[in-house]
Amino acid sequence: MFGLTHAYISSKILNDINEEIIIGSIAPDLVWNDTLIKKQANIHVNARKFHSYIKNKYPEYLLFAKSVLLHSDSTSGVDLYSDDPKAGYAFRNGKHILKYIRKLFGLDDGQSADLSHNFVEAALDILLARDIPEFVKHFDHIVQGRSFRKYISIIAAYGSIPQIHIKKAFDELLHFYTRSDYTSIFETIQRSLIPIIVNRFNVLSPIEREVELILNQTIVFIKPTYNKEITHIVKSINNNTQLMSLLV
Repeated sequence: MFGLTHAYISSKILNDINEEIIIGSIAPDLVWNDTLIKKQANIHVNARKFHSYIKNKYPEYLLFAKSVLLHSDSTSGVDLYSDDPKAGYAFRNGKHILKYIRKLFGLDDGQSADLSHNFVEAALDILLARDIPEFVKHFDHIVQGRSFRKYISIIAAYGSIPQIHIKKAFDELLHFYTRSDYTSIFETIQRSLIPIIVNRFNVLSPIEREVELILNQTIVFIKPTYNKEITHIVKSINNNTQLMSLLV
């Protein structure tokens, strides 16, 4: 999932919308922006270990660590329901646009499936933003307010890495996830999809109009089901006694 969806689901499960939950819900994706973070401070893969570290060292930020737990597929968090190649919502629905992705970008089947799931994630954020404008304002106020700064030293200490790595990764991540208008097709393409297409799949100069057509198709495909899927994720996580025992 993209940032807005992660934050919304975490807020529903933890029944709060404070800063720790919002920032914690997206912080695991820092690993995608820095190889040193991915190696030594991988709170995405090692969410349980990070939660234990925070509980012992920084108990005042335990809610932040709980939101990190809710993000990761390694803890049966939100990403499990989105990114599992067989059962994940984004991959299942990405099949609707697979042939367009394959044709437009010349990718193999595995790469096409991976990229198609990113289109579904982008579409989900747009649809959600249309439905919950007040939450969007709150999300944007927190992430644009630079409140992530207080967590830089904590994550850096956990991974024994220089703080500059965490700050730079946060800056890049928030550029990727934030918008001046979270319902904007154009901003979603410019800030998220084109960087993914170029940097991860090595496609040079993708045609923006073609990307827009596929994104619009994706929105049409998932619009009838996305709300039901969010409800399903919240209910499934609430019923996961092992995960929920860490959130009390």
